[in-house]
Amino acid sequence: MKNFLLTAVALLLSVMTAAQTDYEMVVEKTDGSKSVFNTNIIKQTYFQKLDQESGIFQGAKRVFGNNLVKAFGEEGEDRYEITYDAKGFVTSINRTIFYESGNRLYSWLFNYNTAGKIIINYYRDGMLYNVYYATVGSNGYISSIRIEQSFEATLSYDNEEHLTQIMYYDIEEEEGASIYYDTDTFSWMDGDLIRDCYHEYDDDEDYSNIAYISPSQTSPIENVAGIMEFDHGMNIDMDDFSVLYYIGGWGRGTKHLPMAWVSDSGSGNNAWTLDTQNRAIKLVHNRKYNSDSESTTRTFFWEW
Repeated sequence: MKNFLLTAVALLLSVMTAAQTDYEMVVEKTDGSKSVFNTNIIKQTYFQKLDQESGIFQGAKRVFGNNLVKAFGEEGEDRYEITYDAKGFVTSINRTIFYESGNRLYSWLFNYNTAGKIIINYYRDGMLYNVYYATVGSNGYISSIRIEQSFEATLSYDNEEHLTQIMYYDIEEEEGASIYYDTDTFSWMDGDLIRDCYHEYDDDEDYSNIAYISPSQTSPIENVAGIMEFDHGMNIDMDDFSVLYYIGGWGRGTKHLPMAWVSDSGSGNNAWTLDTQNRAIKLVHNRKYNSDSESTTRTFFWEW
């Protein structure tokens, strides 16, 4: 999506410079009312993020209860292992990626000691690669996250503790200012995430519509342990940020396990295996592409 905020400011400044005495600034609100300002009294205009009251982070048990997953990943590709402290807070997540030439290790170490903040040290093969700075909002979930001086994201939630939007920003190296970039919007219904819509800065849009029943599964399967397989099971690109969901940082998961999704580029179908406590332990995902007859099958696992 184009940076319409900066464009609006630039246009306003141009109008004020060209004919400052002949124009008024009009702000039309969503309720239909308007605010009018004489340009002679305006010194400068700018946008800023709303300040949020810091909250108290409650850890993984808030989202998952006693169903704290020990490991998860994709069979033959990678494995995530989670370590908890005595109170159920995630202290570290280690991801091993399997290559023919040798394995590689990626690690996230979590520090909750700072009030209203979570500091995450990210390592690659034992070397510190990045530091994430997460702010906890008034609802106790992560409201923003910043990667040093290069990237920032702000997060919004509904009253049912579901993630509803992520706004991504690039950070200008010289001034350290946040510049609007992309937006990811999540739509929920009756406790389930039914649509993801991603707007890119250049106006491209991608979406995923998600279903919880299928011809072979006519009744929804309860998501007992609250697991989420964003990238493939729901066609939602979260990259490595999905680890923040498993620390209890990104709100609650879906009420049911997703069975299928469809987007403008293809579609996917899920087949689940549950343990004796009805927790998901295996997902076989088949994806088809609209461009040709190609399809792929991937298998994911969770260990309790």
